[in-house]
Amino acid sequence: MTNYYIMITADAHKSLLNFPTAKQLSLNRLKNGYWPLYPRTKNFRRIESGDKLIIYAGGKREGGMSFIGTAQVDKVLDSRGRGTKLLIDSHFSHYTSDPARFLQISKCKVFKTGKSIGDLKSRLTFIKDKVSKKWGCYLQGGCLSISQKDYDTILK
Repeated sequence: MTNYYIMITADAHKSLLNFPTAKQLSLNRLKNGYWPLYPRTKNFRRIESGDKLIIYAGGKREGGMSFIGTAQVDKVLDSRGRGTKLLIDSHFSHYTSDPARFLQISKCKVFKTGKSIGDLKSRLTFIKDKVSKKWGCYLQGGCLSISQKDYDTILK
């Protein structure tokens, strides 16, 4: 059975202005075909080969607060002791800890224009408060399990 997830990349605190934006980091991961999973990432052990991913770039900098693309999981690999941090985030990796696992991804597609979550939130079932301007609490934890309906809504 195929499961659907939103992979969330958070923007760095503004004090780390030399750190890439969430969009830049996400695009780098899509280009390299790998996505890190850290020990405290939500759904860390549930993601499987064949699952479908939507990529969300958080934050207020360029490309933030929007869905920017899709991918599919080919393999879930244990990365302890393999130095895969460099594989995943290349020159950005000195800002992050080593992932415990990583996803080998394919069928990576970047949207021509990001899809603003503000424009979609009223139609997404995982966002319970449709009126609030604060939807960030629904997008915490690095990986959110969503329904196929929400997946399809974001892709339309």
